[in-house]
Amino acid sequence: MHFDIEEGQFLEIIKEIIGEEIVVDIVKELNSKPEITDEELANKFDVRLNDIRKILYKLYENNLASFRRLRDKNTGWYIFFWTLTPENITNLIRSKNKQVLGVLKARLEYEKSHIFYRCPNNCGACTFEDAMETGFKCVKCGAPLYNAPNSETISILEEKIELLNNTLENKEQ
Repeated sequence: MHFDIEEGQFLEIIKEIIGEEIVVDIVKELNSKPEITDEELANKFDVRLNDIRKILYKLYENNLASFRRLRDKNTGWYIFFWTLTPENITNLIRSKNKQVLGVLKARLEYEKSHIFYRCPNNCGACTFEDAMETGFKCVKCGAPLYNAPNSETISILEEKIELLNNTLENKEQ
């Protein structure tokens, strides 16, 4: 099935997942044909077969490509015929959003359950427990640490969590 992958953020998401520049050309080529072999892609783009396979497997792991395999009667080797499945991008985005939501919730819990102290020289922050161990002195410069309320950080995390929850709920409807 041919999709208009130029629209929306499909190619940007693919680049972020795979992290290689050639992936856009490969995805466009996959999209232009009902199916294509990894060898054809390697020859077309003059890229090593193993590099093409790594990209295809990353697409497959993210459910954005599928394959069928046939055994070559002459060599006995398998030939893989690849197909792009861009219709699964919504599920991938949803899955990634759920992962981010989990990280944000864990961070929020950490922020709510700790008291933080900072160095006035911007050397960094530490928890109450760590500050107590150093006598409330900065381990880098020796300056006295001061209590640094994290209510702003908590507020930002809560906003991001709410926004992400709303996004996930809207996608379910």
